[in-house]
Amino acid sequence: MDQQTNNVHTLPAEWPIEHVPTDRLRPDPATDFALSPVPEALTGSIRQLGVLTPLIACRQGEAVAVVCGHRRLTLLNQLATQTAPVRIAPGPLGTARKLLLQLNDNRAHRTFSDIETGRALIRLSASGMNEDDLVGNVLPLFGQPVSKKRLHDFLNARDFSMDLQQLLHDLALPLKTYAMIFGWDDAGRKAAHNLFTHLRPGANKCRDLLELIDETAHRDGQSPARLIQNEAVQKTLDDASLSPGDRYQAAHRFFFQQRYPTLSSLRTEVRLALGRMGLDGKIRLRVPEHFESGEMKAEFTFHTREEFVEKVERLFAAADSEALDVLLKIVRSPESLLTK
Repeated sequence: MDQQTNNVHTLPAEWPIEHVPTDRLRPDPATDFALSPVPEALTGSIRQLGVLTPLIACRQGEAVAVVCGHRRLTLLNQLATQTAPVRIAPGPLGTARKLLLQLNDNRAHRTFSDIETGRALIRLSASGMNEDDLVGNVLPLFGQPVSKKRLHDFLNARDFSMDLQQLLHDLALPLKTYAMIFGWDDAGRKAAHNLFTHLRPGANKCRDLLELIDETAHRDGQSPARLIQNEAVQKTLDDASLSPGDRYQAAHRFFFQQRYPTLSSLRTEVRLALGRMGLDGKIRLRVPEHFESGEMKAEFTFHTREEFVEKVERLFAAADSEALDVLLKIVRSPESLLTK
């Protein structure tokens, strides 16, 4: 027994290679935390050359549980390959050992998303690994700072559904962004999942929407789910005639109006005044985004004297418009509009 224990703690490179029938291989759930699809480069390599790097596994009854090499195993099954080269541990492996083997096996040729990092840390924590080891030894394997707060933030994703985890990974959301939904209930998380599934925004746009929703919910004492499930938002999401970009803009406008009703009203008045000035987009009037100053800027481009004269004439025409007086009043004294 002592000899077997010592063998388990030898380097996996020293474990003998066996050619195991693929129908006996199973992914070990303890280390199957990655969410990315099999990359095309790996697919092409295995098609052309086969598996050059053996899988690492341990025995579980009649089956062999793959600890390292889940993507290779997926491809072997897709290609109906009969056997695979496997280094099998000479004895049982604990969950912590399996996960550390997996992380070290992958650290040289791939990175993990923040949600994948959280999934691994949650498994390690559940296996009994103490907090100091997680912070000092595991976080650096993921390129993360040595920080107990950072660890606790990652562990907070333990209540996320599998569907939500996959979506957060697909959208490449960093921890600091999806941390905003840690305090949401299940209904809020499901609503967020539905929202982002329809919009498929980039990471920055996701952050903007989550901030608007979270801040409004806290200010008004209502649930995020109720905000997201508003009839106007759902109508936007269900409108097949809108492009994803148009859906996002419509949803963002709604949540922005809920969060900043005053600022939204001022911006609406500005848009109306600009529309009445008849500049038709060829001349852009820049208004301070948050009305922090009374200064505006006029911008236009030209290539010829004729184009320059045309733009100047349009500006002179706009100068006689009553809409210009309205616009100046809004920008210079926005509070006068709010006290109506």
